[in-house]
Amino acid sequence: MPKIYVTTTAEYFGKFKRFTFYNRGLMFLANMPVVIGPNLIFVLAVINAINGMGTVGEAVALRGVLSNLFEPVAHLAATVGSYYVLVTSYERIAPLLESRAEKIETAPYAEFKNAVFKYDGRTVLYVEELAVRPGDFIWVRGP
Repeated sequence: MPKIYVTTTAEYFGKFKRFTFYNRGLMFLANMPVVIGPNLIFVLAVINAINGMGTVGEAVALRGVLSNLFEPVAHLAATVGSYYVLVTSYERIAPLLESRAEKIETAPYAEFKNAVFKYDGRTVLYVEELAVRPGDFIWVRGP
């Protein structure tokens, strides 16, 4: 296998691993209030119920309400974190995209008139007239 493929693959998986660990850490931090907050309050409410200041049913209901309250907050935190990952990634790739766009804008376009494409001696495609401009994508599919 050519060295450039091995090097590029290793670099990609190294960056992917770092991104995965970062993303999982972010999700863990975002979900921590969902897990810890309601369960901590539940334990305190059960202790109060044992001491006669409420019931276990009230503690369960309170935990359910708090879980429903904290879940959207955790989701919002994860979404904000994902947004910052997206912005950072875009800032890295934007110069490459812009330089490619400049090359595309200055590239000449191609025109085909009465073009015949053959495969194994058979005509598979006849193009009466076609202009291909920079950035165009053409997909030909068929038997």
